[in-house]
Formats: sequence, structure tokens, C-alpha cells
Amino acid sequence: MLRQDQDLATDDAARAPTTDIFIDEFGELVIETHLPQFVRSQVSVTVDADAIVIDAESDEASVDPARRYLLQESARAFNHRIAVPASFDMAGATAEFAAGVLRVRVPCSTIAPARAVAVRG
Repeated sequence: MLRQDQDLATDDAARAPTTDIFIDEFGELVIETHLPQFVRSQVSVTVDADAIVIDAESDEASVDPARRYLLQESARAFNHRIAVPASFDMAGATAEFAAGVLRVRVPCSTIAPARAVAVRG
């Protein structure tokens, strides 16, 4: 039961998975999403031309043997679309899930070096 000073939005936000996005020492884009309430089979990663989509879904319920349930429903879902700059090689993306953390790595593409452009006029 919620306390009078607690609202649903705050409660849901407190349990929402956290995501960290950074460039590692090798120049790879790393996306770490903390999903401790999910197992690997409930997590999927989709890569398209310019984004990574992370989905996690569970409809499993834990049963309290001290209660006599008439109906119990439980569902959790997480969906996050992350835009990725063109300077990363989406075809080389990899993902691993361990200890409740999903780690997606995307290598940097080979980018042509900057060059001077003559200004006419």
C-alpha cells in the first residue's frame, strides 16, 4: 500500500532500470543497462542503421505461500531506444548479459581524417 506522501510515478521511477552510455578506452561506444529483475532469456537487443533498441519483458509472478490468492498478475517491461551516431559500426555491435547488467558494445568506424576545404569567393 502506498503512503499518503508517495505517488505511483515516484515509486515506478525508483525501480526503473538505469542506463550508462560512454566511450571506453578503446573508442568503443558502451551501453550498460542494469536489469537485475530480468534473466538473459527475457532480454533482447535489436540493432538497426542508427539505433540500438533494448527490450526486456517478464510476466512471471512470485507466489507468497502465506497468502490465498484469488488472482495474481505480475508483468514487468522495459524498452529503450538509443540513437547511435554514424561514426560507429553498427554491424560490429555485440551484447552480453551477466550479473543483471546488459552491456552492449559498438566499435568506432574508420573515419576519414579531417581535411581542409578551399573557400572560394
